[in-house]
Amino acid sequence: VNDGTINAAEGVALIGRQILNTGTITTGEGGFVVMAAGDRVLLGEPGSHILVEMNSVALPEEGDGDVINDGDISAPAGTVVLAAGDVFASAMELPKVSSGTGAVSQNGTINVNGTTGDGGGISLTAADEVVLSSGSLTTANAATGGDAGLVVVHSEDRVTIEAGAQIQATGGHTPEQGSGGFEDVVETTVEVSGDYVNFAGSIDASATGGKRGKIVIDALDMTVANGTMPTTPPDNTVYEKWIEAQSGAATDVELVAHSRDAGNITVEDMVDGEITGVSGDIVLRTKYDTGGITFLGDPATIHTTGGGNIYMLAGEGGITTGDIVTDVPSYDKITESGKIRLLTTNYGSITTGTLSVTGGSYDEISVIADSDLTINGDIYTTTNQVPSDTDQGVWQARTCLVSTHGDVVVNGEIQVEAHGKDNSTADIHID
Repeated sequence: VNDGTINAAEGVALIGRQILNTGTITTGEGGFVVMAAGDRVLLGEPGSHILVEMNSVALPEEGDGDVINDGDISAPAGTVVLAAGDVFASAMELPKVSSGTGAVSQNGTINVNGTTGDGGGISLTAADEVVLSSGSLTTANAATGGDAGLVVVHSEDRVTIEAGAQIQATGGHTPEQGSGGFEDVVETTVEVSGDYVNFAGSIDASATGGKRGKIVIDALDMTVANGTMPTTPPDNTVYEKWIEAQSGAATDVELVAHSRDAGNITVEDMVDGEITGVSGDIVLRTKYDTGGITFLGDPATIHTTGGGNIYMLAGEGGITTGDIVTDVPSYDKITESGKIRLLTTNYGSITTGTLSVTGGSYDEISVIADSDLTINGDIYTTTNQVPSDTDQGVWQARTCLVSTHGDVVVNGEIQVEAHGKDNSTADIHID
């Protein structure tokens, strides 16, 4: 139990069957704070990394295995780990508990903000439950010019982020070109994962100046519900207006369903008929090849207006959506439209409405189904007109429709146009 003030240049470790901090813990820049509950804990420093090994509390008494922060923890640009359960990992890599017994409660303030550059890392991880209570503040923000840090909130069972709890990891990351040549890769800034995720708080992973943040929410299954978030939402549910706000703040949102049996993502009817993003990507993904993605009822359109990509990956359950649209205003000759990429494995089919990508200089629609592929609408892939003050450049528009073990049916027309002065290609590939 710490009710006082601990100030260490390099690091602080509180180790026991039960940990409570109500005071203040501070380290120098790049330092570490570890609060670990278990029968056996080993800290080492090979290669200047911090190793944490814990065994779960055997035959626990009431409260054993609990790690509670009611106070203030500050490790500028450093690392903070609150862990309860079985883990063996480098704390610098933000470990996740994989089994055992214990709960983590974050009721106070944890700060690993960067002072001159990048933010640090925070891992709140437990076997039983991690709770971020109302009024708590957990931050890994970048200083001006730096990249955001990483906040991991993970439980093998349940994560609860109450209304009024705040997570911040602002500053974003500069996208890196992926191995495919065209896919931007953005590092995760906030990850929330557990079999059951009850999310009612706020996450700010916003970015500016060409950078983006990324939020991953990972549960057994996921639901996207209509409207705004209530103060007491159901488990494993995020809301339309929350996704729209994150995409509008240059933040990618990735929803993952990880049940091995049939982890599904369900998108409910939207009153306004559309989920409208801006520059942040919207990604829906099932972790195993048994799951599916289904837009219910009169399927909502999913739409980005400022360069946000729309990606979906599913398994045997297939993908069923409404219209998917990405575009940029006609007067914007700089911003690239988002790409549309849908993929199924394990004989999953794909059914969509109209698919449309317009604007920018590189437009792509790629839909690859392991079974039948049906498009109930038109397909448009059309680049911007070349600006009058542009002498040369490559303009590309591509549409790729593939069914590996079934049929391709398009109930509409396909229109692919690329406008370039020097070199332009417009490709349609159906297989």
